[in-house]
Amino acid sequence: MSRLNDYHLPAWARGDLFLFLLIFVGVLRPQLALSEAVVVSKSPKAQTNRAVMKKKKVAAQSAVVGIEGATVYVSPDFDSQVLAALPPGLKIQASRKMFPGRGGLGLFYRVRYDKRNHGYIADTELIPEFKKKGKRPTKNPVYEDVEEMRERALNKMEPIYFTRFFGVVGGVANYSEKFGGKTFRSQELMYGLRFTGPGVLSEVLPVDLFFLFSFKAPKYYDSFSTPGTKTSGFFGLLDLSLLLPLMEENHLTLYGGLGLLVTYAKFKVPIANEFLDSQEVRLGGALTAGMGIRVAKWILRGDAKYYYEATSYLGFWGTLQREF
Repeated sequence: MSRLNDYHLPAWARGDLFLFLLIFVGVLRPQLALSEAVVVSKSPKAQTNRAVMKKKKVAAQSAVVGIEGATVYVSPDFDSQVLAALPPGLKIQASRKMFPGRGGLGLFYRVRYDKRNHGYIADTELIPEFKKKGKRPTKNPVYEDVEEMRERALNKMEPIYFTRFFGVVGGVANYSEKFGGKTFRSQELMYGLRFTGPGVLSEVLPVDLFFLFSFKAPKYYDSFSTPGTKTSGFFGLLDLSLLLPLMEENHLTLYGGLGLLVTYAKFKVPIANEFLDSQEVRLGGALTAGMGIRVAKWILRGDAKYYYEATSYLGFWGTLQREF
């Protein structure tokens, strides 16, 4: 009022101005606010945006559509508007929390089925990455299996068990022979070739074929030879086994095996002033326990084998193979 007095307004003018301010603040301003609210309420886009802004963030997980034509609803309600029908195998983002359906009918996941759009899918039509077990979520084994199949399909990848590999193998055998009722042993380095998978001997049956060689006589032959001389010769193992997968993923396999063993040995042993030629073929069996790690078209294997023929011994092998 002091600023009004500075302009020396007459009393009647000051009264009219005060009345005008009262009318503006008390009547016109609420009318403006009301008109703004009406405009917002009539804008569906604005309503949706505000509703999304007010929604609390929900922990997300990956999920795969489990059926043909999985229905996306606008809300967790089977009678609500249908937004989309999704194909099986489609990978999407879903909430970890499940929402009860309207009227207690069903449970729903909130999903993002493309970059912009959200909706709700019934839990029976989705394969989530996690399953709630007790208070803590645990990995869903069905989802992991589906992901493996998806990866195989995308990369045109066959299961390891049904893939044919060829490569080199090397390792140590605790090789043994029996002479005069006594068993002699020595650790011998051996190396060779390995074929694994279907198409080695049969197009249907996956097998494992080892060719292993050592181009020197075992160390215990030195005890038979004339001092200062060396036994010459070689020996080899041919091992044909049927592998049985114990656990297999796209890039890892654990397996056992049972097969036939053929051992061939040919040595020339110097005794006194003569040479004794020794040549022998022995038949037996082999048990296998191993694992393989696949990287692209290559696989690295580690195997432990128990051989049984005239004597029994162990072998430990490392293999590098490639698909062919």
